[in-house]
Amino acid sequence: MYKGWKRGTRLYVNGRPGVIKSKRGDQWSFLYDKALHNTKINPLEVDWYYDIQKPVNRWPGYLSVILIKKNLKPFIYQRESYDDWHGAATERTISADVPVWQIAGTNRLLVGHLGEYRVFSKDGFNVVKKYHKNVWIGTGRPGKTFRSLKTACPAPAREPNRRKSVPLYKTLTRDELGG
Repeated sequence: MYKGWKRGTRLYVNGRPGVIKSKRGDQWSFLYDKALHNTKINPLEVDWYYDIQKPVNRWPGYLSVILIKKNLKPFIYQRESYDDWHGAATERTISADVPVWQIAGTNRLLVGHLGEYRVFSKDGFNVVKKYHKNVWIGTGRPGKTFRSLKTACPAPAREPNRRKSVPLYKTLTRDELGG
């Protein structure tokens, strides 16, 4: 199982191979092969891909995922309570477009720098082995402990577009209403 960007992960950044050395906040220290000094990189700002031996298929476009702003980890809904009060523990979040690769012949996805997730179709949690639009992406067993990856979708229109219509009745004037 791929854990995403961790210390020791091999990547190609801007076409050059190297390894991740450490992480602080949303910045990773990356050491190119045959380089003397580390370079600070951010997975949302550089062109990169994993250095893996298995055949992978790149999904078209990008997946818009909700991430915690300070450490770029996926957002997970958590509950917190103080005495009689219960609520949601939340932090500042951002929506980021990340690349997605599917390991050939399986339902395993590599979602950006986040790591490996499973993909199932929305009609009955069936295994998806090729790119599909309506899918659940997450971890765990379907129907039991499945935790969905929080993705951002375009917001629907708040109200339908208005169009003029012919009035059913004649509008009364002020004189007609007062008299």
